[in-house]
Amino acid sequence: MTKRRLPQPEHADTLSLKALRELVTGLVERADRAEIRIEALEADNRKLREENDQLRIENTRLKVDNQLLRDEIARLKNLPPRPPFRPSGMEQATSDKAVAGSRKPARRRGPKGDTRSATREEVLPARAPPGSRFKGYKDCVVRDLVVRAEVVRYRRECWLTPEGRTIIAPLPAGIKGGYGASLRRFCLMLHSRGQVTTQRLTTLLNDVGVEITASSLAMIATKRQVIRFLEDRQVDPALLARLMTREPRRFANQVPFLEYLAANGVDIFDKDIVRPFAEAGIRGAIRHHGLVGNAVIVSDDAGQFRVGTHALCWVHAERLLHKLMPATPGQVRHVETLRDLIWRFYKALKAYQRRPDPRAARGIQARFDRIFSIRTGYGDLDKLLFRLSRRKEELLRVLERPETPLHTNASERDLRGFVIKRKISGGTVSRNGRQARDSMLGLMKTCQKLGLSFCAAPVTY
Repeated sequence: MTKRRLPQPEHADTLSLKALRELVTGLVERADRAEIRIEALEADNRKLREENDQLRIENTRLKVDNQLLRDEIARLKNLPPRPPFRPSGMEQATSDKAVAGSRKPARRRGPKGDTRSATREEVLPARAPPGSRFKGYKDCVVRDLVVRAEVVRYRRECWLTPEGRTIIAPLPAGIKGGYGASLRRFCLMLHSRGQVTTQRLTTLLNDVGVEITASSLAMIATKRQVIRFLEDRQVDPALLARLMTREPRRFANQVPFLEYLAANGVDIFDKDIVRPFAEAGIRGAIRHHGLVGNAVIVSDDAGQFRVGTHALCWVHAERLLHKLMPATPGQVRHVETLRDLIWRFYKALKAYQRRPDPRAARGIQARFDRIFSIRTGYGDLDKLLFRLSRRKEELLRVLERPETPLHTNASERDLRGFVIKRKISGGTVSRNGRQARDSMLGLMKTCQKLGLSFCAAPVTY
């Protein structure tokens, strides 16, 4: 069927009435057909959008399943786990930017802090011809390291008293087990700070001239004793109820404590049962002696740290948004909008931390309620907002205690050295090794924060 050709509209003035009727009728028919095609296209577009949303959701599920399979394969092959979520940048984005033009002047490169504390001074003569005039000295500071073995034989005087008692002259302070304090300090510094294994350290010392075995070196590296924070465990409610009916007790040592547990029906030979009671005893002793005081414990919501006055890390709380997997553009917009609101709220918290104000605290609490009471229709996001709103007191701990950190970045930086060492050489085998690792890590970080030399730290065991 040939398509009927309509008259041109610009010639409408010259058309007859019949031609005008044909023109109008034809235009109306074309408009009807175009409207039908548009409706069909819109229906097809809606159908394609729905299919696209379903495919995006299915693709997200497949990604999750694929990552779970990858993690399981990596675990079976003893491979390192997948990298954590990328940092969001909230802390850097909400920090005060440096004022333009306030950059520090360029410093001369190279070490120069020890130029005034030279350990030795030596004059080097020059071969000058006769008639030359002396013009002073040109200083040159040279840094060097002297590593040599020193074997000292101490001849200790022995005396026999008239009563028959033998008196032997004591050794100088710091000598124990045939090794001096400098050698033990050097071993601890390389093993803890330098992350040198005992086998390599033994080889190094033997090459230098120090005769030492790997077992002796392990004894030096694992003799430190510290108190270790233990993980919480679930306790039998029946045993807990039986102990709750008793009056508070104080124990001088471990023996009467275990006797008290055994008298109340606790199997003291089962480590899994005794462990939470031991943790509770340690926690009670810490509070009784006032060692922690009114400190605030900031954590990433791990169960073992929910003790005392607790606060939540905002960086970990915001990181939960990155774990969401929105499937539709609308869900992506909702997540981005909430992230922007949380970043702005976090910046306001940092401003309050610098300048606390009771009136601003009330406004911040109301702003928190408005943000975390939003409901977007995205189920996972709404559940997350509801979950965070229930932890309002811990997230806003800074309002009553402005000195409380808003995140745990400092603590995680302190543990970075331990994590790197664990990746290289694995964990510890014995309890003594774990205690030595924790104590040396604490000593190393304490010296770093106080500006002290870890090598010059006293060795007192």
